[in-house]
Parts: sequence; C-alpha cells; structure tokens
Amino acid sequence: MVTELLSLRDIERARGHIEAAGLRFEDEYDSLVGVFDGTDLVATGARHRNIFKMLAVAPSHQDGATLGALTTELIRSAGYAGFDVFFIFTRPQHAHSFQALNFQPLVHHPQ
Repeated sequence: MVTELLSLRDIERARGHIEAAGLRFEDEYDSLVGVFDGTDLVATGARHRNIFKMLAVAPSHQDGATLGALTTELIRSAGYAGFDVFFIFTRPQHAHSFQALNFQPLVHHPQ
C-alpha cells in the first residue's frame, strides 16, 4: 500500500532510502510517497508538478508491482493537481521498467 510521507521521521527515512539507492534527495516536491513492508520503508517516489522523481525500490521488492503502485499513486496525485502529461527522469538502465508502465523515452543522455 502506497502511503504519503508527511512526518519528519518518514521524510528522513525516505532521504536515507533514496540516497542508499544512489540518488539525490531533492527538497522540492509536491508529494512524497512510500511503500512499507511492516515497518521497513521499501520504496519511495516523489512528484513535483508533473515530474516524477526519487523513485527508488529496494532490491527485495523489484518485482514490478511495487514500482507500478508507486507510479499509479503519483499519476493519481498529478491528475488531482490538474496535470495530464507526466515525465520521469531515470537512468538509462532503468528505462525499460518505465516502458513497461507505458512511459516512452523522449531523450537519452550518455552517463
């Protein structure tokens, strides 16, 4: 179940999870969500306007369902905010995961 992360404790947990995945935590977001397995935060995602970012899923939960649930919640949140076009910035090696969710690459940059 995807949960909005609102408390300072949850935000700091999200920061740790995102940075452990090799990503940079960005303070500018409209919505920050996560997935818990018991008390463990196993996935995070954020939305700033119509851009989805800081999507990080623990290796133990990278079966597709968790990423799909996060993305669905971010789409719902963006829709309520009035957006109907969405963008995700991701590393090239993760693009296929988002293509499976009907996102299409617009630009590829060398790393």
